Amino acid sequence: MSELLLERSQWDLIADASGNIAVCEDPYAIAQAVACECRLFLGEAWYDTTQGVPYNQEILTAAPNIGLIESLMATAAKKVTGVASARAMLYLDRSTRTVTGAVLVTTDSGIDLSVAV
Repeated sequence: MSELLLERSQWDLIADASGNIAVCEDPYAIAQAVACECRLFLGEAWYDTTQGVPYNQEILTAAPNIGLIESLMATAAKKVTGVASARAMLYLDRSTRTVTGAVLVTTDSGIDLSVAV
């Protein structure tokens, strides 16, 4: 699979050495697609409103459940083409109201990836 390469800090397109839009290949392309799927709010993609994570409906609540967030992230990751299995391992810091961690993905070809979220 080939994807447009996104620059990591701004999450925007970048150019390759020839000035063309940079692309990436598997397994990085799968990891990037998982990160995109986990960042996408449910309903935000106008071409397919079933994609994404239900942040507004389930996560951005007064008392988020970390188990539910892990399940939603893993479900979103499993929707990506080339992902055989996914499991989220997250940590909720209630004092700063932040969630950190990673989605652990195994590709169809048996490669294990860790995608930071």
